[in-house]
Amino acid sequence: MGFAAGPIVAGPSSELYGRRVVYTVSAILYTAFVAGVCWAPNAPALLVFRFLAGFCGSAAINNVPATVADITTLEERTIYSIPYAVMAFGGPSVGPLCSNFIQTAAGIEWNFRVSFIYTALTSLAVAFVPETHGPTILKRRLARQGAAVERPTLSQVANTYMIALKRPVGFMFLEPVVTLVCVYLSLLYGIL
Repeated sequence: MGFAAGPIVAGPSSELYGRRVVYTVSAILYTAFVAGVCWAPNAPALLVFRFLAGFCGSAAINNVPATVADITTLEERTIYSIPYAVMAFGGPSVGPLCSNFIQTAAGIEWNFRVSFIYTALTSLAVAFVPETHGPTILKRRLARQGAAVERPTLSQVANTYMIALKRPVGFMFLEPVVTLVCVYLSLLYGIL
């Protein structure tokens, strides 16, 4: 007996406030922390900035599939999900290869600089991503028309976050495919 999947759900913040807000805030913070990595004065600062950059950059991992689900039909979804999955899972394999060439040609500091340049350009592109979350679009449209729009209560927000925290744990322990993928990716990232 498997874990009930239900609809594709992104992080709780994007379900409450919209995908665009999460993309924008996480892109700004991600760029700021990558800049911190680029100009870190010492190794402990570099490690702290790397952790914070990874934390803020992880918003795309669960928001992009939800955005793809928002803008495509079930039949089209595979066409857009496969390139995303290849980039998400292939990046950790190709990254060290590219990094080696950059480091050999220009030095280790240019690894961080190239990462910062790419991050800054990507974050600029994120500024033009429209809202795709249907309920958020509807709430904003109703608010523009002057209709009363309910704000989520504190208990609704807490409930949304509790579901978002329990669901991945349930998938990881009750779905064998998810468990195998988690073990494989943990091994891959550990080696890299």
